[in-house]
Amino acid sequence: MDSIADEAVSLALALPNTFDRQKVLASLSVELANRFELTGQLEDLSGSIKASKEAIGLGQAEDSQQAIWFTNLSVNLGRRYDRLGQQEDLEEAVRAAEEAVRLSHTEHPSRLFCLYNLSNNYGRRYTSYGRMEDLKNAICRAEEAVQIVAADDPMLALVINHLGRVLHVRYERTGELEDLQMAIRHAEKAVQLLPSDHAHLPQCLSELSGNLGLRYQRTGALEDIDQAIFREEQALQLTLDKDPQQAQQARYLNGLGNLLESRYERTGQLQDLEAAINKAEMASKLLPKGHPFRALYLSNLSNKFAMRYERTDRLEDLEEAISNVREAVQLPRIDEHGLATSLSNLGVQLRWRYERIGNMEDLEDAVAKARGAVHLTPPGHSDRAPMMSNLGLVLQRRYMSIGQTSDLIEAIDIEQIAVLLTPSDHASLAGRLINLSTKFQMLFDRTKQTEYLDEAIKKAERGVQATPSDHPDLAMYLNILGRQQYKSPNPLHHTRALDSFLRSWSCVNGIPSNRLPSAVAAINLLQDQQDWSRASEIANDAIRVLPIVNNRSLARDDQQHALSMFAGLAATACSLSVQAGRDVSEALEILELGRGAILGLLIDDRRDISQLLLSCPEEAKLYESLRAEVNVPAGDPLDAGGQQQKAKSRQDAVVNLEKCIHRIRAIPGHERFLLGATAQELQQQAKNGPVAIVNVTQLRADAILVSKSGINLVPLPDFSFQSIQGWIDLGLTNFTRSDYGKKNKLYRAFLAWIWKACVQVVLEKLADEPQTGVSKSHCRRMWWIGTGAACTIPFHAAGDHSPGSAQNTFSHAISSYTPTIKALDFARERIATTRVADMTVATATVNKKALAIVLMPETPGEADLPYVTGEASNIHTSAASAFSIQERSCPDADEVRERLQECHIFHYAGHGLSNPKDPSDGCLVLQKRAQPPSKPIQDRLTVGQISDMYLPHAHLAYLSACSTAENSATGLLDEVIHLVSGFQVAGFGHVIGSMWPSADGVCAEVARDFYAKLSQEDKMLSRDGSIAAALQAAVIKAKERYSGQPLLWAQYVHFGA
Repeated sequence: MDSIADEAVSLALALPNTFDRQKVLASLSVELANRFELTGQLEDLSGSIKASKEAIGLGQAEDSQQAIWFTNLSVNLGRRYDRLGQQEDLEEAVRAAEEAVRLSHTEHPSRLFCLYNLSNNYGRRYTSYGRMEDLKNAICRAEEAVQIVAADDPMLALVINHLGRVLHVRYERTGELEDLQMAIRHAEKAVQLLPSDHAHLPQCLSELSGNLGLRYQRTGALEDIDQAIFREEQALQLTLDKDPQQAQQARYLNGLGNLLESRYERTGQLQDLEAAINKAEMASKLLPKGHPFRALYLSNLSNKFAMRYERTDRLEDLEEAISNVREAVQLPRIDEHGLATSLSNLGVQLRWRYERIGNMEDLEDAVAKARGAVHLTPPGHSDRAPMMSNLGLVLQRRYMSIGQTSDLIEAIDIEQIAVLLTPSDHASLAGRLINLSTKFQMLFDRTKQTEYLDEAIKKAERGVQATPSDHPDLAMYLNILGRQQYKSPNPLHHTRALDSFLRSWSCVNGIPSNRLPSAVAAINLLQDQQDWSRASEIANDAIRVLPIVNNRSLARDDQQHALSMFAGLAATACSLSVQAGRDVSEALEILELGRGAILGLLIDDRRDISQLLLSCPEEAKLYESLRAEVNVPAGDPLDAGGQQQKAKSRQDAVVNLEKCIHRIRAIPGHERFLLGATAQELQQQAKNGPVAIVNVTQLRADAILVSKSGINLVPLPDFSFQSIQGWIDLGLTNFTRSDYGKKNKLYRAFLAWIWKACVQVVLEKLADEPQTGVSKSHCRRMWWIGTGAACTIPFHAAGDHSPGSAQNTFSHAISSYTPTIKALDFARERIATTRVADMTVATATVNKKALAIVLMPETPGEADLPYVTGEASNIHTSAASAFSIQERSCPDADEVRERLQECHIFHYAGHGLSNPKDPSDGCLVLQKRAQPPSKPIQDRLTVGQISDMYLPHAHLAYLSACSTAENSATGLLDEVIHLVSGFQVAGFGHVIGSMWPSADGVCAEVARDFYAKLSQEDKMLSRDGSIAAALQAAVIKAKERYSGQPLLWAQYVHFGA
């Protein structure tokens, strides 16, 4: 059905007189165009174009009149191109504008608008194709228009503003600062000339804002970015409720988001970044899916999510960034260079995700996108250098993954060109020199040719020299230089390496995660020099920085990622403190502060660390904000904008953070904020028995014994790092049927060695300590914490277990474990909270405690466990009189969560899995039922999910499954993240688990004997040490049944109070 506009054109064409037809068609074209302005209806715009073409096609009019009609046609074709992005509309708009200028003589009153319109369309075509000839013609025609416009002409402001606009575009292409300065002057004059109600004022304000934003990026003048944001907000405010298509609102929202992002880069204020994301999301939602600017706005939104990922390390932000920019590169657009930018950004983000997750498809895609971006960026374009540098980085990353030297050679060639294309005073030069330096270092590592390492050092030295002393990235650059100097056979370079690392560590404006690796490197070099005092001082300071890196706002896997880079630092700091002759109490404090950082945050959230929020909420919020600010990355080294501006902001944030911490410590009750517990506070946790912390590093091995009488150091010279590593390398707990006997024999020797080299020494030192054992037992109660290389040692099972031997831990102590002393304190708090006076276990009363049994005899994807059902039956037999038992077979994770909320005791018999890459993803394996005939599928309850729960009735969790107390993530051993610690954080004061895979039948026997022992005496469940004693009694029975086979019984451990 024809539109009303088409019908109107048909009626005009039916007029008998040609002149009348032309006149009516021309008027109709104007009216339809005006109505399009009001309604945004595309049919009105198309009708206007059709009417103009029909009027022009009738001929007979004078040149002056034809010029007006061609101009109107050109304007409306340009509008339709802006709406639909059809290239034929653009080409026709340019031809019509050129014809209009040809037909308008010098004195013609419409010549000014004809020139303005032609310049505008040349500009459109330049944006689409990137041809410099179009940009040159756009500027030439705009300058001609400015020369002929009269001082009182209503178009004066628009013509001046347009010239500024095309100069702005040339600045973006060439980087000539004079073009930008002229653009700002023209835009400012245009804004001054226009009345406050002028329809074009919002556009002029927005263009002035954009120019000021560009100058801010070039010069770093903060007043420019503030003024730019103010002008863009003015433009947006003037369009609210006055823009039926909402396209202008979207444009100003997009611009405002970009400016807020720039200010965030300078100030680090997270609210600016959050506001930028909000504005960008609003802008992209206002545009219809087919709008030609939608691709640009989505790409901008992607950049902001990527920036928040850099700030927070949250993987979900990176996923959002990739999703938005992927959509952007698929959409039609009017700007080919914009596509190049989007492709380059997508390449960067895919490289980041590969570095985070390790999916090779991401890396290959990143290379393809980076190549596409370079291909679309013409020689001479100011963005060619960053595009090439990005391609060099992804090729370098692919070389690191695959090892093809051709990738590395190409990366070096490309990066060298990028460096040559970068002006000597450009803010990105330092970063590109460092990138090139890193590639030469890799080539040295591959070929061992020292000339490549010398070249790497030269480039890195140039990069460091080109970096301001307060720049956030200087710490990273110095670390790279230091590592290269350390590799050099040149003694001079080797000497300078320590200086580079120390300078890097001293960069107070550097991101902590960039400074800490330099601290670790400096510590190692100072150890080589046996400068224990300086090494200890740096290590202790580094430990105190860790709480700032471990941001509470990060997701669990992001926290793990951040802390894995500094694995072993706490243990090293403890050893250095001892080696430097510091008091053992100080060594204990620093070890406790640096170990179990993620676990500590979770415990603090369960406890009342919120006391700070309650007592002084403003300081608490300010602390979190400043801690986040000092972790803001310096930005992509490929982009100069905003990097230098961040330096002053970070410096201010560091100073303000220190002041904030000192103010908090002045508040009663918060004197030890971020300092951890004092030695005296830690010693109070030895009231029920001593705590033995066994710390083993490459430097030394010691036990720190915390008891009622004091804190003492016991050197363990025979319990060395090398010896432990030698035993671990044998893989004794991973066995097959064929080597089972051999590994049991070796494990017996291992346990005997642990006794002789460590446990016996510790127990002899504790011999004079008063016993705080379990009633009717001659054994003392004690807790073990293994740190450094000792974190997986089974101290509880050490010794000679041949019949009649007392040279073993079982004969002298009831052993428990705890990740940290802080965790032990928390476990005792939870026990005190849940304990009630009538907690009897020997008589059937209404106060029976609820025992929930979850069985998994069959598990999708795992081996069947035939003894699990018998295990449950044994528990019923042993404990039915003492507990109110509920049993569930093969439930899903949701049902188990429900059971956990209700029970006091939780018993799981099934498969447990640890995850070497992500310990928070270790899990209890369950199943989801499906509709027949489909089979059940595997379901999982992870460590992360468990530790996020709050269980008010929790008392004892018995995890009769494989590896529930195993942390197989070697980079996170200090974090003690496994199923047992997850249940502790959720509220269980006692947790029983296993340190390595266990046999199904033995699990059932140990559980049977444990509950039988626990049910023997009245109030045994509530008595200190009774649960640990019951487990030890059950394990001793298993040991007697399976004599000479410690791999079957030594893995069972008690964690908690």
